[in-house]
Amino acid sequence: MKELVDTFIMNFKYFVGFEHQKIHSKFIKEIFPGDYVHLECTDKTLVFPDTIFEHDDKNTVWFFNDVYFHLHPRLKGKQVLVGHGTGFGRSVTPERTDCINKYIDVVFCNGFLEEQYRLEAGIERQKLKQIGYTYPLLLPDVETNPLAVLFSSTYFKNWNHYENLNKMLDNFDSDLIGRVTIHPQTPEALKRPLIEACEKKENLSMVHSQEQLLHALSECSYGVFGGATSVAATYYLLGKPTIYVRGRVGVNPLKGIGWKRIKKLTNSSIFDEHLDEVTKISNWKKFNKHLILNSKPSEVVKKMFYPWNLNKTEITERLVACINELSKDKT
Repeated sequence: MKELVDTFIMNFKYFVGFEHQKIHSKFIKEIFPGDYVHLECTDKTLVFPDTIFEHDDKNTVWFFNDVYFHLHPRLKGKQVLVGHGTGFGRSVTPERTDCINKYIDVVFCNGFLEEQYRLEAGIERQKLKQIGYTYPLLLPDVETNPLAVLFSSTYFKNWNHYENLNKMLDNFDSDLIGRVTIHPQTPEALKRPLIEACEKKENLSMVHSQEQLLHALSECSYGVFGGATSVAATYYLLGKPTIYVRGRVGVNPLKGIGWKRIKKLTNSSIFDEHLDEVTKISNWKKFNKHLILNSKPSEVVKKMFYPWNLNKTEITERLVACINELSKDKT
């Protein structure tokens, strides 16, 4: 790393549009120290203040957790798309593909599945770099509690899990310990019942920060998820038992979110096999201590990752080689 910095004198900047996404560049930032450039914005924000561009010149390497359509064309430095999390979601739209191909120099891939999705979306192959999923490398060295359960409520692409999850928390066994995390963009009306459940039970507690989430991911032996999210991805990689919860199908099964429909919407052969391996809840009354402690991890889901994905040295070497190559390119 010293040779890279001494030779090319690059400035590393980490753009943050959502505070909770900052964690996804933390491991990289430890290797390439630099400044966070924070502006609360979305991918379609039109106006960026001049203070953003004061950080920019031809010797700057920018790291992004998301795509910002009206920012990338204005930057002079090299641009790296890190992403934020991983999973089974296809999030690369034609508009994003066009922006990435025009303005992003390098795209980090977390695993085989994400790489496949990006190629299918039309991102140029030479931009894609096989790095690995760096988020789990941040997990603290915490003793795993065999009676601890992580409940993760997602918002985007969720499976209408809220009513069942609320009841599951209300009736959570007092012999167990529960940690509850809620996606920060979840509307207040959906968050409130989950928060109240934690306030009523001594063995339940809310996760309030990314640092607390990392601790909970290390501590908890079991995970309950309202969707195949990036929080669940850490459990996949570590080989921890996964439990999925969805809403009830309702009167018309063709319009409800049943497991067959979830498979169809996800559209992944790996996910199909993975879902068959894990515990699934569609009625909160079936959720109990016995079910939790007898849940098993999924083996097939590990196919979505690179084989070196828990090797910190390997991932570090890949990052250094990639940025070294990018820094040499003065075009």
